[in-house]
Amino acid sequence: MSWKSLIKSLPPKSQVEECPESSWLDDPPPFITVTDEDRRIWRELTEASNELKKIVGGVRVLDEALEQDDGNFFRNFEIIKQELANKTKALAIQKKEMKMLKVEVDLQKAELDAERMRLELSWRALESAKRRWTMLQGRRDLERACWELEKVVRQLLEMGWAVGRGKKGPAPMQCEVSSSASGLQRWMSCDELWLFYSNLCGVSSPRS
Repeated sequence: MSWKSLIKSLPPKSQVEECPESSWLDDPPPFITVTDEDRRIWRELTEASNELKKIVGGVRVLDEALEQDDGNFFRNFEIIKQELANKTKALAIQKKEMKMLKVEVDLQKAELDAERMRLELSWRALESAKRRWTMLQGRRDLERACWELEKVVRQLLEMGWAVGRGKKGPAPMQCEVSSSASGLQRWMSCDELWLFYSNLCGVSSPRS
């Protein structure tokens, strides 16, 4: 039998009668002879009984305290267990949120890459437009130069044809043409001059 079973088998405190300090030993019946030794033994038994009663009461109090502590322990254990479960759920939720955040970061990274590609394409388009504008500007400058050259050539040709119009035999009037780039200077006929201009600017001769 365990000590807990032994304690529970004890009678309740209300049923434990205290041994009286005096009994029939003080006033024995005439047919019983009570000696001083009997009285001494009775007193010792009475004191031992009272001490035992106090010990039993203390053990009962201790047992009740232990049972209360056990109850508190199990209640605290359940509370801690519930808190641990709540923290586990919270951790799982945070883990899901971290995964969602990672997906969002990946999406933002993809958007940034797409934006970078769009910027690169825009930059290339700008460079292409800049080159086209430069080519167009150069073409306009070339057209302006051809137009200026055409005016000069027409003036020279008109002067040459006016002098040589209706005459036969001699070649048309020659014009002195100089090149500032090469430093060369030579004489060209009006037809040669117009042929040079028409090849350069892609125009037809006014005489045709």
